[in-house]
Amino acid sequence: MIESSIIFILVILLLAWGVMSGFFYRQPSFMIIIGLCFCFAGAIVIASFESLEPLELFKDVKLSLSIVNYTIAAAGGSLIAGGLMLKAQHAARKERIEAERSLYLEVTLINDLIDSFEEKMKKMDTSDVDEFKQTLADGKIVLYEKIQALKEKKKKLDKLEYE
Repeated sequence: MIESSIIFILVILLLAWGVMSGFFYRQPSFMIIIGLCFCFAGAIVIASFESLEPLELFKDVKLSLSIVNYTIAAAGGSLIAGGLMLKAQHAARKERIEAERSLYLEVTLINDLIDSFEEKMKKMDTSDVDEFKQTLADGKIVLYEKIQALKEKKKKLDKLEYE
């Protein structure tokens, strides 16, 4: 009986291994569903074995039942845990990509501001000194604000790097 329960466990695991390809291993919900199916299958096997009367007569059957129960439950639990970890990794990767995109957009905006500011300075008539100073001060303020925002986004990206 022990041999048949070990073969049963191996067959279930090999079937699950054959069904789950690279696509499914990248799907957290599928891994969680397969894990829950393993847990339910283990419960069904246990319930069906416990309803048998010869269970009281043979101690090997109880041992086989325990082996099947714990193995299938452990496989189901590990798949559920793997699915949850994969979900967390997907969320972290998505957040990191979003932070990188935001940082890139901020750098692009700063470069565009610098280019437009240089164009304004080239076109500006230097005879009007007050207007020139005001444009220079306004440009510095905008540039300073954008650089501060860039530093904050860089800090957020660095923080995501180490979490």
